Amino acid sequence: MKITDRLVGDHKTFRKMLADLDAIADVKPAARDSRRLIRLVELFVDHLMLHAWCEDTFYYPVIRGALPGAPAPITANYMDHLDNEHHTVDGYLERLEREVKANPPVASWPQTYALFSKGLLAHMKKEEEELFPLSEQFLGTPKLEEISKELEKHRAQAPAVRLHSS
Repeated sequence: MKITDRLVGDHKTFRKMLADLDAIADVKPAARDSRRLIRLVELFVDHLMLHAWCEDTFYYPVIRGALPGAPAPITANYMDHLDNEHHTVDGYLERLEREVKANPPVASWPQTYALFSKGLLAHMKKEEEELFPLSEQFLGTPKLEEISKELEKHRAQAPAVRLHSS
């Protein structure tokens, strides 16, 4: 399996999680299930942390190492921009987690969630429509499969996540 296939699979999971959070955000505050909201945000934090580890440790460094042969628009500035998007999205998610865990939850958490959701969706679109297909062109399937295998060899070094019951 190519690393890009794994990352797209994560993106599909993120879109499902966003739909679940959208449903909670659309409910009147008094009727919201705050325990479910907290659980979903915690799951998101954990899933996104693992996804970022995969990208930042295995995929993005290979892209950066191959930049001289990369097609436009993939440049050092482009990769820096994607890294900045990661930091922005992570910041919104950290803020969202604090806000939903406050007792009572911060009333403006839906606005923070909207910023997080918008940023994440735009970032995933850029990766799926530009970075992933172009990296398949200039790195090739064997290299992307090699990156995925390397990730599996180092899976034990992945960040620890919380255990979540269903």
